[in-house]
Amino acid sequence: MADITTRVDDLEVRFAFLEKQLETLDGVVRELGETAEGLRREMAALREQVAGLAADPLPPREEVPPHY
Repeated sequence: MADITTRVDDLEVRFAFLEKQLETLDGVVRELGETAEGLRREMAALREQVAGLAADPLPPREEVPPHY
């Protein structure tokens, strides 16, 4: 009977450890998801900026020749 009690205790300890690990990993996954979503929004904004620059090019600058 003591053997079964020891095994159950071991399983409970393992379960508690795995439960804590699962909570930790869930938090990490959620944080990474939020970070990825933020990066997607930033990338979309940058693409819009680049598209706007390509559609409306700057007028050519009048460059002064270098002095010798």
